[in-house]
Amino acid sequence: MKSSGFDDIVVEAGICASCSIEAILKGKHYNRPIRVHCVMLEALERLLFFSFEQNKRMTKLIKEARDASEEMNSDPLKHDTIIDSDALSQLYAQYCHYKEEIRRGTCGRTPQFWIQYMDKVWILLRFSRAIKTNNLDLHMRSLQQLCPLMFTINHHNYARYLTLYCASLLNLSNSHPGAEDLLRKGGLTVNRSNLPNCLTAIDLTIEQTINKHAKAKGGIVGFSKNCPAYYRWCVTRHSRASYVSATNAMVGVNNDSNVCPKDISPK
Repeated sequence: MKSSGFDDIVVEAGICASCSIEAILKGKHYNRPIRVHCVMLEALERLLFFSFEQNKRMTKLIKEARDASEEMNSDPLKHDTIIDSDALSQLYAQYCHYKEEIRRGTCGRTPQFWIQYMDKVWILLRFSRAIKTNNLDLHMRSLQQLCPLMFTINHHNYARYLTLYCASLLNLSNSHPGAEDLLRKGGLTVNRSNLPNCLTAIDLTIEQTINKHAKAKGGIVGFSKNCPAYYRWCVTRHSRASYVSATNAMVGVNNDSNVCPKDISPK
């Protein structure tokens, strides 16, 4: 994204400070880049739809779609019926066709570059949605779309093991019968919040609970060569983490049962 104007747009729009843009481009953070890319994606989608509206001269169809949207807002019970209406279906089909033309470079290389960026952000958002909703099918599709990207950006370890992970998921029913049903019933994520669709990945949950609460000041520095002490630290770390978590819950500290996740919360 360097020399593309992305950093200038983000800084001048006030989405991110200039001192943080380098970390965002390198992927050093998570919540902040997600917010920046979501805002950028929405802006590009709006510009793309405006260009679609101007170039395709579909005033009548867009007016019908807007009327359908207003009707849907006034009566949410008709949501499914209006979504499947002919006006919205035709508009969506024409819009997708217009995006395909841009992907092929019909409108120039600059729009082609930015729509490739939009596609990558959509893959990331679909992957995040799969985690938050425990959607195994969407999780697998998103991972398969991420594999070529890892090869492209030269992340060898991610490319190597992500490919193996995808292959393992595809053959899960043969290698581990019953495991797929377990994952579909909630085994893919952890529910730490009372809010709907705010599930957390298992590895992230371990980092935010056991590893966080069991972490001592300085880590294992000072007793890393003391085998008995290190062994006791490994065996009892989950117990210490549970004590810390129970104490925090008792006094009302860090109670995240009703807290919206940072990556989707307002700034």
